[in-house]
Amino acid sequence: MTTAATLDLSAQLRAELTASIQDTTTIPVRNSHLKAMTRSPAHARYSMLSEWEQTLSMKIGRGAHSLLLGGPLVVCHPFSSTRVKDFKPWREKLPDDAIVLSKKPYDRACRINEAVRNNKLASQVLFVPGTVYEETISWTQLGRARRCTPDARTLEHLVDLKTTRDASPDRFKWDVARMGYDLQAGDYASAMESVNGFQPRRCYIVAVESKPPYLCTVHLLTRGTIERAQKKNRELLTQLLECERTGKWVGYSDEAILDLDVPDQNMELVFDDEQDETDED
Repeated sequence: MTTAATLDLSAQLRAELTASIQDTTTIPVRNSHLKAMTRSPAHARYSMLSEWEQTLSMKIGRGAHSLLLGGPLVVCHPFSSTRVKDFKPWREKLPDDAIVLSKKPYDRACRINEAVRNNKLASQVLFVPGTVYEETISWTQLGRARRCTPDARTLEHLVDLKTTRDASPDRFKWDVARMGYDLQAGDYASAMESVNGFQPRRCYIVAVESKPPYLCTVHLLTRGTIERAQKKNRELLTQLLECERTGKWVGYSDEAILDLDVPDQNMELVFDDEQDETDED
């Protein structure tokens, strides 16, 4: 027999379960969460509590990373679509963490891998004896659990591998600023300091274009860039901690309609065929 007390207890249990699921304080803070804070606290909270949805470009990048650095198995599936009935039993025979791509994305991942391996400078910084690849580091910052996974690191330097539309020096620096790659490198350096007792002397980004001819460039982040990034990361973490303390994760203001004055600048246009794809079938 259901009583009012039973209903009250069920409601209480549901509320407690919901609160535990939505509690961010048990989740180690990654740099992606801090970068989301630059948009709004609401974005940061969502990034901490939600599954990471990957675009096709991200999947190709992960595949290239894995082929290059020795990560999970990368497989080209033989089907016309992942929706056909034979795909699921075929996929179940593979490791859970296998990266499965259709033919064209798989070929692109392989070409990216080859482009980096064939680049003299990229090989010099990536394939140093004693390099540790994609090993997660956990540390504490401002009393909060942190976590990151550098692509490649030695005692002396770290390397971040990035796929991009344009790896030319003049263009790629804008991607670094827009995507927060400097903030990510700053976090990697902080994490390495927590492990080694000192920061890496050099922080590299290997940029490789994700479409033909798959050109590759190597960039050395300046010490000033790393220091500014670390300062910004601490500021963002402080803001996130305040949101956790108060329970307030605000988004954009809905108090007024905003004027939009588009600047007259000579900026590169992005055409439809260059946009990220979301489905690889």
